[in-house]
Amino acid sequence: MAAVVKAAIYLADKAAENAAEPVAQSGSGCCPLCRLPLVRERNDIADIELDRCEEHGTWFDCGELQHVSNAMQAFRENWQSRIREEELRQLDALLAEQQAVAEEGPAKRFFRALGALLEPSKSTDHGGFEETQ
Repeated sequence: MAAVVKAAIYLADKAAENAAEPVAQSGSGCCPLCRLPLVRERNDIADIELDRCEEHGTWFDCGELQHVSNAMQAFRENWQSRIREEELRQLDALLAEQQAVAEEGPAKRFFRALGALLEPSKSTDHGGFEETQ
């Protein structure tokens, strides 16, 4: 996936270098294919407004594709970092719990497990039999 994104950015950079003149950012133009008016839509992740044709999709002005791609990459890295941090917190909690269990000794573990078995079940499933009173 990263190779495809890099290739797309490279092609966009080359297209931007070959552009005869920059596109005015004052408002929407017309679709180059159907000549219908383009709609300006906000992309909050990239903090940019993009031109979109109802029929033909998004049209990027000079530099916009690179801007959106860079913003998406930063968003992806930030999201992946947050996921990794949460996974590490969960692993640390599990490790601490396992370490506490290991430190309590076999007798204490036995009686804790026995207590859990002897506690009245909070489940409403009675194996298909109704409880009588």
